[in-house]
Amino acid sequence: MKNHKSQAKATTAVACPFRKAVGLLIIAVLFCSPGLACKKEKAEPIGPSIFQIDSTWVSQDERKMKLEDFRGRPMLFSMLYTNCKMICPRMASDMQKVYNSLNEEQKANLQLVAVSFDPLNDTPERLKQFQAKMGLQGNWTLLNGSESDVRTLSAALGIQYRQTSDGHFTHSTVLLLLNEKGEPIYRKDRLNTDLEPLLEAASRATD
Repeated sequence: MKNHKSQAKATTAVACPFRKAVGLLIIAVLFCSPGLACKKEKAEPIGPSIFQIDSTWVSQDERKMKLEDFRGRPMLFSMLYTNCKMICPRMASDMQKVYNSLNEEQKANLQLVAVSFDPLNDTPERLKQFQAKMGLQGNWTLLNGSESDVRTLSAALGIQYRQTSDGHFTHSTVLLLLNEKGEPIYRKDRLNTDLEPLLEAASRATD
């Protein structure tokens, strides 16, 4: 009799954790079933918000804007200039590819913003021509600002650039994903690398 009781206790001890684990699994499946939203963890910021920078910009549509105007939705961000022949078009193209890979709801939630290194030459008209030439579609805003504001913003984001004697610029090839508070949450530093991690980050941020 004692052996039978010992076996019964042992069986119960094993069964209880098993039943508990199964119960937790069922709850997880129910909460993550199609049609039921699973709460996703938000990405941690990797830098301060750019909305702290008090600056004034002009868009390709000749709108005067503050960085604060972009608050409320995630932003895919870069710095470039329109007279750039190879690197900048590729950066803009990569941003467009990420945008095009999102679903319609995610697209509506994502802003695409590019700030020019070349405020002297990149007038709103030039920015608009660049947008048309590159076929940039969606929620694009191309910005021109003062040299000091461009320098302040680039320093805040860790983007380096320098004007050369021929009027061109050497610069970082950074693509940044910022959250709705203007805080960087993902950084892609190299041009010739896989876009998939950036796309996944953008997809999570815009869900």
